[in-house]
Amino acid sequence: MKKSITRIFLGVIAVIVVILVVGFIWSRSFKPDYSENRALLGLQDSVEVYYDQHGVPHIFASNEIDAYRTLGYTQAKDRFFQMDLFRRIGSGTLSELFGKDMLKNDQFLRSLQIKRHAQKSINQLDEKSPWTKGMKAYIEGINEYLKKNKPIEYYLLGTEPEPFTLEDIYYVTGYMSYSFAMAIRTEPTLQFIKSEYGSEYLADLAIDYDTSATTIPASSIYRSKDIQAMAISLNEQINSLNMPVLIGSNSWIASGSKTKSGYPLFANDPHISFSQPAIWYEAHIVTPDFNFYGSHLPGVPFGIIGHTDRHSWGFTMFENDDMDLYQGKSITDKSYKYRDEEIEYDIIEEEFKILGEKPVKKKYRKTVHGIVINDVVDELKNYKDPVSLWWVYLEFDDQLMEACYKFSHSKNLEEIENAIKLVHAPGLNVMYADTSGNIAWYAAAKLPDRSNQGNSKFFLDGVTGKDDITEFYPFSVNPKSLNPESGFIYSANNQSESTIDSIKIPGYYLPDDRANRIIEMIESKDDLDIGYFQKMQLDNYNETSLFFSQWLSEYAIGSLKKELEDFKGNFNRDSEVSAKIQFGIEKFSEEVYKDELGEKLYSTFLQTHLYKRTFEKLIKEKNSVWIDDISTEEKESVKEIMNRVINAINSNDFSNWASDHILTHEHPVGSQKPLNLLFNVGPFEVGSTNEALNNYLFNYQSRPYKVHAGPSMRKIVDLSDINSSLNVLPTGQSGVFNSDWYDDQSEMYVNGNWRSMLFSEENIKKSVASKSTFSKE
Repeated sequence: MKKSITRIFLGVIAVIVVILVVGFIWSRSFKPDYSENRALLGLQDSVEVYYDQHGVPHIFASNEIDAYRTLGYTQAKDRFFQMDLFRRIGSGTLSELFGKDMLKNDQFLRSLQIKRHAQKSINQLDEKSPWTKGMKAYIEGINEYLKKNKPIEYYLLGTEPEPFTLEDIYYVTGYMSYSFAMAIRTEPTLQFIKSEYGSEYLADLAIDYDTSATTIPASSIYRSKDIQAMAISLNEQINSLNMPVLIGSNSWIASGSKTKSGYPLFANDPHISFSQPAIWYEAHIVTPDFNFYGSHLPGVPFGIIGHTDRHSWGFTMFENDDMDLYQGKSITDKSYKYRDEEIEYDIIEEEFKILGEKPVKKKYRKTVHGIVINDVVDELKNYKDPVSLWWVYLEFDDQLMEACYKFSHSKNLEEIENAIKLVHAPGLNVMYADTSGNIAWYAAAKLPDRSNQGNSKFFLDGVTGKDDITEFYPFSVNPKSLNPESGFIYSANNQSESTIDSIKIPGYYLPDDRANRIIEMIESKDDLDIGYFQKMQLDNYNETSLFFSQWLSEYAIGSLKKELEDFKGNFNRDSEVSAKIQFGIEKFSEEVYKDELGEKLYSTFLQTHLYKRTFEKLIKEKNSVWIDDISTEEKESVKEIMNRVINAINSNDFSNWASDHILTHEHPVGSQKPLNLLFNVGPFEVGSTNEALNNYLFNYQSRPYKVHAGPSMRKIVDLSDINSSLNVLPTGQSGVFNSDWYDDQSEMYVNGNWRSMLFSEENIKKSVASKSTFSKE
């Protein structure tokens, strides 16, 4: 009997070993071939691709169309699954890949109308334009790769990859425009607070503009608890996608008057949700007439951020308010009231294909203000009166591809400005520098004239027409700065004013911590160089946390009091007091806001920029109506709340900040164990914090804190010597888990190191890791 058990046990072990060996060999078959020598359909001439030591393809072609065709092929080799996800989010077709569990997400995403808007934008394309030809060549290159290759994720999901189309590029840019989505998170939350608690509570929130001017239709029958549920539901739908979203960003440029070299120095680190693969795909295109190094969104042919040998540009989020919610008045199931007239709802029918299931159809109602979100938010389905979503993005054709093409081809500041005018949503702060010594910042967005409108942070009047957007300001109104006397420009998602004082630009701006730190650090030196810009990008100082620690120290005693008083605002990895302060912020925020908002809406509130600005406001004023705990009969004082926070700190153990601050780059397939061991990258213990220049973003609610977003690259360009420019990605170039470049930059990134962005042909060919050659058929 014992021998039989032993034989069975050994047999099971042998089977497991065989499965593991076969699985390993099978998985190796998906490793990208970076040394190909093959014909590529549609090429006019041969193309050489030199991969550097970190997997960046340097594409040498005799013409741009061949270069973009090859870019499509090489990007698909490393990132096709990610490209597919991005287009599916924009088009609301995730169910086709993942099955019925994603149907609710698709129905919400389809309500944004990105899919329909893409076709409208494509209909306006000039077929003879170089950007249209470039997009088509790029798509053909992607599809050439798919003819002979099937990424491993599709085997695991049991489905097939579908060819790329021109529409898919616009689904990706539409997703980019939507992903900011701060209005959707914030406005229902504010509406709940207004309905439930009134102007006194609103006055202690950092809403930016006069809350007393807000009006809601008198016929409203929406209960505050259902508005609360609506806010939670919308936030959960955004979070459930688990895909990169645009959040913030830093960028600063010093002119030659402040640098050692006498030429501009440029820095940019967009803040985006972490994922695996990381969001940016770097590629370098070289033709006889064009030399461009860019950071590309997967599924997009033209670099969103990039540089040539004569200029560099990047962006941060402008954070302007470009979404509004309008509350209307239904007359019948088929009609609504607008400007004293009865108007029939427009009906839009969408079909959803579902993996392994029959297709499902859904009808959406649409008013003059947009899609009725009652039809996609369960909590509002029983209400007759519609809430409609208005979005700047849908008001204009998507010309982002033309703009990006022109960014890389512009020869001077005037041409860059003309390209910037084409961007309408999302709002972007475009940062620019060139070898002629120019530095510039432009707010790129179509800004609606809200002068006759109520406060756009709340539900607007969808009945009388008085809150309608009928005009947009000319581009000349947008904020900008050209070659300022200070010798530097910066953007850290902080609030900016228009060029006309009387025009207000409402938005979801972030607090001033990062902006103040940039100013402080740049103004302190007049011989700036790359090394100093590196120091800035890794800076872990947070002003608001310092102010909080000083306030908390007024109530602390003993060793904790001394630790708080000695804290200088830096979140170093090995700092124990930093861990205590962040835990204190968590408990303080919970004590102040959670009783009024409830568990789930409090969680939503913490994910808004409104929370960060409000917390900064409270720390500076040291008092607020929110401080009282409404669940108790007595009115709590600041001292009582602070004592609760101190007791919580003293009741917990702390080692260092890094052990409480964890970064894992999660792959969509890696959410299923044990696939996380293959596909996820990390975990890493990291320093720094929210709203430091090295901006590691995390949710305040659970210790250890899961870092979910941060610098999606750390790029520094020296206009005196393009070849000395630097960058680093959070993980690596490739999204194929057994590629050598899947996670080769991850340790560099968390340890604060950079790599060169090779630009000259000589340097590239000195550092070749692999070479592919493509010939015409």
